[in-house]
Amino acid sequence: MLKEHGWNVFTAGSGHDGIQRFTHQVVDAVVVDLNNGGAEAAIITGELKRLKPGIPVVMLVPDEKATETEATRLADAVVVKPQEGHKLVGALKAVLHKQ
Repeated sequence: MLKEHGWNVFTAGSGHDGIQRFTHQVVDAVVVDLNNGGAEAAIITGELKRLKPGIPVVMLVPDEKATETEATRLADAVVVKPQEGHKLVGALKAVLHKQ
């Protein structure tokens, strides 16, 4: 879906893999899925922000209850997954516009 909007996309099988790719590739934004678990997502997001503080991070969360976690406080935008399609595109456009 993101490719349909003109963005290049890469995925990672784990948070560690994603961080490794992030350090070696030029990116405009990152989408982190909270399904990895709140603590792991917070660590991943914190490390992404430490490595490249100017790159926005959009967090996908499973439901409204998950919007107030340590991980989501570190993110630049939060999108609840059942609505992720157009909301994710909108959130990415918003955080990229702020740069």
